[in-house]
Amino acid sequence: MAANSVGGVETAKSDIDSDLELKKAEFGLKLEEFKARLAAEKRSIWFGSPLLVLALSTIFGLIGTGVGASLQGYWNTRLERQKFESTLIQTALQSTDADERAKNLLFLVDIGVLTNLDSSRIRALASKPGTLPIVRSSVAAHVQCSCPEPPGGGITCPQGHEAICIAQGGACRGECVQVPPE
Repeated sequence: MAANSVGGVETAKSDIDSDLELKKAEFGLKLEEFKARLAAEKRSIWFGSPLLVLALSTIFGLIGTGVGASLQGYWNTRLERQKFESTLIQTALQSTDADERAKNLLFLVDIGVLTNLDSSRIRALASKPGTLPIVRSSVAAHVQCSCPEPPGGGITCPQGHEAICIAQGGACRGECVQVPPE
């Protein structure tokens, strides 16, 4: 019986050893699976994280705001430049003397402050001083302008309007143009 129990112990030992080897192999596979899952989670934490979405949204929002502010600044600057040039032209055309109005316009073209307008067209208009309009300021209750003699004549406009007089084809043509509120 002793031999039987020794054989049975050896069989049990061999079963335990083989069971141990299987458990080691199973543990090794589970460890590899865990490492693979951990690596996959590390990769997906950046792409699936709400923090990444928040960070990207913030960055794109800041870029969009910066571009929008730059564009608005550019167009506001252009608009202010056009207003400035328009005011200069109106001031140059306030004189009652046609030759002085022509000299004023040519001066503005020569010094280069009228960059948004065609200087050759302004020069062509200034070469015929009698055709240049007279512009009066609308500060007073009524604004008047008159064409030089000949043909003479003029126009009176209510407050909030600009008076424009043009001597053209031997006749005086006047017009009241409403000034937009500031």
